[in-house]
Amino acid sequence: MTQLKVAMRRHSVVSFFVIAYAIFWAIWIPMALVGTRTYQGSAWPSHIPGLFGPIAAAFVMWAIVGGRPGVKDLLR
Repeated sequence: MTQLKVAMRRHSVVSFFVIAYAIFWAIWIPMALVGTRTYQGSAWPSHIPGLFGPIAAAFVMWAIVGGRPGVKDLLR
């Protein structure tokens, strides 16, 4: 097992937040830099893609901490 995985298992909550923030800021910062505006009633672009950050981080961390059986439990 790599040192990164060991550290992520040891500090799983911090790792979850780092991954989640990295994902949704990676989506929202480019939108802000190009000047994307959202208007009431419009479906796209919006904040919705950035909300997938915590979901993706949960799957990543669950795969690291629980392995394949853990991911199956999460999907159930």
